[in-house]
Amino acid sequence: MTRSGRCWIGATPRKRNSSNQRGSRLRSALLATALPLLWHNLVLPRLDLPLRGRTLAGLGFAAGYSAAFRSPGSRRWWTDRSPRWVLGATVVPVVAAGTACLVPGFRRELARRAGPRRAPAEFTEWLSVHIPLGTVLVEEQIFRSVMPAPVAGVVGARRATALTAAAFGLWHVHPARTAGDGVLGTVALTGLAGLGFAVLADRGGVAAAAAAHLTIDVAGAVLVQRAGATTDPTG
Repeated sequence: MTRSGRCWIGATPRKRNSSNQRGSRLRSALLATALPLLWHNLVLPRLDLPLRGRTLAGLGFAAGYSAAFRSPGSRRWWTDRSPRWVLGATVVPVVAAGTACLVPGFRRELARRAGPRRAPAEFTEWLSVHIPLGTVLVEEQIFRSVMPAPVAGVVGARRATALTAAAFGLWHVHPARTAGDGVLGTVALTGLAGLGFAVLADRGGVAAAAAAHLTIDVAGAVLVQRAGATTDPTG
């Protein structure tokens, strides 16, 4: 300590400010991760809204979430590399889905799992509104654009990618239970998908991840709809 005491007087506020900043970043990361899971698995189901209401509520939540947690570190939707990555992210799932349909076992499994067909108007609305807006836009804005930045501020970018992918998997807990699917399997599968979407978002902006997400979901919906219309499960 100097005679003037300046060393001690100057150091204490700096340490206190540093500790406050770390605590603030940690709180932000925890809230940014927990709020979407609470919303989608607890709050939204209890609202018991019809499909259109759920889509509107999801869009509202994503907008409020973005207003609260968006920062200069948030991923951009569009970059200079987006066009080629969006194209690739669209073409690859289509080719994969078409190839899978050539496998008889895959077609039989689709027919086994498919329920009654949606009415044409309902199915068109599902493909054109609820999947792109209520699912893809909401989830990509939350998990690929906004959430990684506050989490990375605490654990670093690589761990943030893994943690946000895990959160994306946990986002699907209630939907898995509602559909009668295995929760652990659904969380693992969607968590892995979240990792893939994160890689695409890093390479080609969030638009690339959204393109892959949209193509996969639309292709899956179309295949299930067609399987529901098929009377011969081997056909």
